[in-house]
Amino acid sequence: MDGDEIRFLRYEEALKLVGAIQEEEDVDTPDKRILMVYSVDDKELCWFDFNEVMEAVGKVEAG
Repeated sequence: MDGDEIRFLRYEEALKLVGAIQEEEDVDTPDKRILMVYSVDDKELCWFDFNEVMEAVGKVEAG
């Protein structure tokens, strides 16, 4: 698989791999937020641009 190829996982697969998703500051770009994805054994898996994700998700009702 190409390193830049996007592969989507089924929810059940993701549950076995993802330990946490944490909002963090991008170390290379001050004032930019990212969502860092960590494995169940606390290794960095990937990251996503916070603003892009929030825009794609849209408004979410509270509750």
